[in-house]
Amino acid sequence: RRILEIDPGQRALLVSGYADQAVIEPLLESRRRRFLRKPFTPRSLLETVSDLLPTDDEGPTDAPLEAIEAASPHVLVVEDHAVLRKLTRGALEAIGMTVTVVESGEKALDACLTDDFNIVLLDLRLPGWSGTETAKRIRSALPEYETPIVGLSGQVGGNERDACLAAGMNGFLAKPFTIDQLRAAIEAHL
Repeated sequence: RRILEIDPGQRALLVSGYADQAVIEPLLESRRRRFLRKPFTPRSLLETVSDLLPTDDEGPTDAPLEAIEAASPHVLVVEDHAVLRKLTRGALEAIGMTVTVVESGEKALDACLTDDFNIVLLDLRLPGWSGTETAKRIRSALPEYETPIVGLSGQVGGNERDACLAAGMNGFLAKPFTIDQLRAAIEAHL
């Protein structure tokens, strides 16, 4: 609620995983204040900050747009196979991503409850909860969790893709994949 105490001439961006209407409504009344719900994508952050910046007739700004555009997406990789975890982490870090790796659906849900990710790469063949079960549990536990989830599998039949979408995932990437295919799949959802 302290945001309401900020000088009306100052620009402010409130970032929260919770949406309290009593706080959000006054923000929407002013061009100088904005609200961004976590988790958010680099693109939504850029758009919100750009919207918050002064227009040409309001004067120049010192905001570091290049830093916002270069923000490293945070990727959660859920993979039970140790070698594939290492290879995927290395490929993602090589293209400038921040990476968190877990080896089970249960740990993936815990990670999504405690951290903000820009995208989740989820192996479909996990011990315990399958990838589709994990996606369903993430979507159920966090109904407003809009972070894209992309299923990964060496099985490339039509059923795999359909199962991913039915479980609340946003896409599918067949293994093995190249760094370019991995980058394209991520960029398609950010």
